[in-house]
Amino acid sequence: MLENAQRIAETIITAFAPDVANDGFEFDPTSSCFIRQDGDIRHVFLVPLSEKYGRLVCTPDVGVRSDLVEEIFHRTSEFSDSDTKNTSTLGVNVKLLTRSSDFDVAVANADDIEQAVHKLMRAFRDISIPYFDEYGSLEGIDRALNSNPMEPCVHMINERARCSKGLIVAKILMRSDYARLLETYDGKVLRAGEITYKKYFLPLVTSLEKHGV
Repeated sequence: MLENAQRIAETIITAFAPDVANDGFEFDPTSSCFIRQDGDIRHVFLVPLSEKYGRLVCTPDVGVRSDLVEEIFHRTSEFSDSDTKNTSTLGVNVKLLTRSSDFDVAVANADDIEQAVHKLMRAFRDISIPYFDEYGSLEGIDRALNSNPMEPCVHMINERARCSKGLIVAKILMRSDYARLLETYDGKVLRAGEITYKKYFLPLVTSLEKHGV
């Protein structure tokens, strides 16, 4: 077990926080996230430090949440009320996004703290800020989810969530190809699992068709 793991984790967060605060990000200790809220849109940089094999380790995640998209999604989702507040519309681990382990953090003792903070700052500046610039809006969410509807989506690897949220944002933005997207995503979710399709996806589609957004 790593001695003083909690203190070291707090030291890392404390050292990292001032620089990202200049970009409008505040730390939420309940979720281990640095969050920037801009109207309906929330930008999230997750630092999930956890103890493993006697070290503190993490690879950060980046995420984007549209409160409107998530509110519509959860009208027919299986999530409890307490779990709906922090779901992401887009969310991806930096290692998966970059296909690199360059941003993996491992802290064995206090001497590793400076290097850990440096890696987190590189991930924030080099990966997350460009990510938010590209995808941190409704139009960006639409590009991430709907540009290649037949292909898997690195920005939301859960297929039902990707298809559902892709449809929602397409409806909000009144995409002219909404019917084509619906046909594609309907087939994908059905192939992924009939129970999920009937219990959660079809009610969402019906709600969008009857009530819009």
